Amino acid sequence: MMPSVHYDQQGDVTLSEEDGVVTVRLHRPAKRNAISPVMTAALAEAVTRLGDREDLRVMVISAAGDYFTAGIDLAAPPGFVDGVRMKSDIAYRRGYRRHHLLYDEIETIEKPVASTPKFSPVAGIYAPNTIVKLTSATAGATIYYTTTGTAPTTASTRYPAAGIKLTKTTTIEAMAVAAGHTNSPVGSATFTIKPAAPKPVFHPGTESFTTSATVKLTDTATAGLAIYYTVNGAAPTTASTKYTATGIKVTKTETIRAIAIATGYSKSAVALATYTLK
Repeated sequence: MMPSVHYDQQGDVTLSEEDGVVTVRLHRPAKRNAISPVMTAALAEAVTRLGDREDLRVMVISAAGDYFTAGIDLAAPPGFVDGVRMKSDIAYRRGYRRHHLLYDEIETIEKPVASTPKFSPVAGIYAPNTIVKLTSATAGATIYYTTTGTAPTTASTRYPAAGIKLTKTTTIEAMAVAAGHTNSPVGSATFTIKPAAPKPVFHPGTESFTTSATVKLTDTATAGLAIYYTVNGAAPTTASTKYTATGIKVTKTETIRAIAIATGYSKSAVALATYTLK
C-alpha cells in the first residue's frame, strides 16, 4: 500500500493507493472540508495525472470527518495557485476557474467499454429451433437484443438465460450494459434457418468383421452434397475429413460419425455406426 501523501501545500488533499485503487481524500474537517482554491488545484491535478494511468482501476474521492464537503470556501485563506502565493480574493477567482477545470476532468474520464456480446453458435445456416446463446466477457453485464433490424437499447428485449430459439431466418443485434461501463458496441449475426439435410446412410450398417471392411456413405440429398466424418469420437464438422467415393477402410474396431451438407439444407444430424473387429 502506498503511504498517504499530501497533494497540496497545506495538507488539505491527501492521496493513497492500494491494489489499483487510489483514494484522493479531502482533509479539512475543521472547515467541513470546504474546498479552497488550493484544494481545487490539487484535485484537478490529481484527476488529470491519475486519469492517464492504465494500471489504476478505481479512483475514490473521500473526505475526513462527518461532512464530505460544505462546497466552495468563499473565505479561503491565501495560498498557492499555479505556484504563486495570492491574496484570498485573487486565489478565489483563479480557483473558481479551476473548479470548472476539475469538473471537466472528472466528466471526461473515460469509462471502460463493456465487451460486445458473442454469439454461440456463430452466424450461419441452421435447422429450425436452433438455440442461440449470448455472452459478454464483462462481469455482471446485462444483454439487450433486437430481431427487427433496429439497434438495441436498454428498452429492448432483455436476453434470457435459456437463449433465443429461432424458427425462421433472423438477424440478432445485441449490446451489453454494465455498471461503471460505457455500453458495448452492437454485435450482429444472421442465422439462416433451413430444414436439416437427411442423415448419411452407412453401407454396410453396423457389423462385425474379421480382417477389414470398406464402408460407403450415401445420402438422399444430391445437389451440392458433401459428407464429412470422424473416427476419433469427435462430432464431425465441415473441417473434418471429407468423404470420397472410395469409401472408408476400417481395419480395427471404431465408430464412424458423419454429417451431410447439401444445397437448400442446413447440416444434417450426426449419423453413426460402429464396426467391430472380431
